[in-house]
Amino acid sequence: MSLYQFQKEIISDDKKKCGLFLGTGTGKTLTALELSRGSTLVICLKQGRDDLTWQRNAKEFDIIVNMKVISKEDMRRDWDSLPAFDTVIIDECHKVLGVTADTIQRKGIQIPKTSQIFQAVYSYLKKHPPKRLYLCSATPVSKPMNLWAVAQLFGVNWDF
Repeated sequence: MSLYQFQKEIISDDKKKCGLFLGTGTGKTLTALELSRGSTLVICLKQGRDDLTWQRNAKEFDIIVNMKVISKEDMRRDWDSLPAFDTVIIDECHKVLGVTADTIQRKGIQIPKTSQIFQAVYSYLKKHPPKRLYLCSATPVSKPMNLWAVAQLFGVNWDF
């Protein structure tokens, strides 16, 4: 399979952290695999983990990658015991951006209320900052607070 021109440009730019916010069927998986380096953690939906989507794509595209694929539920449960990875890919990242405009108090500071999966991913990335981070989705921002959540995962400290 040959790459589209926009994929070649993304890969040649070699960004260490970016959102691969491309339309359905435009090669987010291939692009993320091409950008990955070293040990790679892929967080995806259960179906993607169970049907070996990422492994099959790597094989089909002849990309050799040292990859561990887990579901978002695995991440929520096991984030604190996972080792560090050089690259983290979050497939269908919009499914982990559970942040609302409702607030809670933490240490006397008002912060947005977040889902357990967002908190697990955020905590993992803080504990083990990867050299490379790729968020994949055709629909990354369905709500305004999703943009704040994306910024947080990339380490941008916006006051919400």
